[in-house]
Amino acid sequence: MNNHKPSILNRFKKMNSNKPYEKQNKPFNFMLSGSEKNGIIPCLPFNKDISDIQLKPFIDYKSGIASDKLPLPTQAYWYTLDDVLTDYVRHNDHKFDYVNGV
Repeated sequence: MNNHKPSILNRFKKMNSNKPYEKQNKPFNFMLSGSEKNGIIPCLPFNKDISDIQLKPFIDYKSGIASDKLPLPTQAYWYTLDDVLTDYVRHNDHKFDYVNGV
């Protein structure tokens, strides 16, 4: 599947504006994306350091809207590890067989 459709690439124009060519996100560059939360899928250029990713500006993968134009602070669109683990534990499925109390 080709994720480099013009509609997707055009969303990066906002992120690339005011950046020199060598610093712009280009076709076939890597990008990071989060899981959908609050109706938004965060998407930003690849960076090895993700320690403060929830504070970095991003665009919504679906709409192309920049994070500074969204109604909530950027961290409201990222799941924490605590969110993921809590959801896993509370998900209504069988994690174990519970045979003989085990």
